[in-house]
Amino acid sequence: MIPPLPSPLYKVVRPNGEPCHLGSGPWSIPHYGQPGDWRQIDAGKLWPCHHGLHLCRIQDLPGWLVEDAIVCEVEAAPRFRWILHNDEKVVVRKARLTRIVGTLDARLLRLFACDCAKRALLREHERGREPDPRSWAAIEVTRRFAVGEATQQELAAAHAAAYAAYAAYAYAAAAVAARDAARAAYATRDAERLWQGQHLIRMLGAQQ
Repeated sequence: MIPPLPSPLYKVVRPNGEPCHLGSGPWSIPHYGQPGDWRQIDAGKLWPCHHGLHLCRIQDLPGWLVEDAIVCEVEAAPRFRWILHNDEKVVVRKARLTRIVGTLDARLLRLFACDCAKRALLREHERGREPDPRSWAAIEVTRRFAVGEATQQELAAAHAAAYAAYAAYAYAAAAVAARDAARAAYATRDAERLWQGQHLIRMLGAQQ
C-alpha cells in the first residue's frame, strides 16, 4: 500500500518554469486560474537529485529560496510511489503546478530573514543570554533597507557591526554555554522550520 503524500506540496521555479536547481526542463506555469500541464517520469527508479520530480513540503521551503523565483502549489498523483529524501525534499513520479503563491523578490526575502533573525534573538533573550545591541540594530537597518528607508552604506555598516558582535560573543562564550545553545537549537529545529515555511507562505499571500 502506498502511504499518503504530504500535503501541501510546493515547487520553486523561475518565471519561465525552469527549476531553480538541476531539473529536466521547464514546468508548465498555471495561468488564469487553471493548473499547468502534468509532468511524468515514466521509466526508471526514483533517485533523489538524479531521477524524479522534486518538490518541497512547507517546512522545506526555507531551504530552497532563490531571488526572483516563484513559489507554486503542486498536485502530485497519489497512486505513484514517492520518496522523502533527507527530510528536505519529496521526489515523485507525476505532478503539476496548480497555483502561483507568490514571487520571492529581494524585498520579501530580506524581510523574511529579518523576521527569522528576530525570533532567534528573542529565544536567546528568553534563555537569559541577552543579544548584543548591534545584532538588534542590524535587523532594523536591514528591514529599513528592504523598504527603501536605509542606504547601502548603512546596511554594510550595520552588518559589519553585527558580525563583530557575533565574533566577540563566539570567543567570549564558555564552551558549555555554546554546547547547550546548539542542543536547544537542534531540539527546536523541526518546529522552527515549520514556522518559517508557514510564515513565508503568509508573506507571499500578502503580496496579492
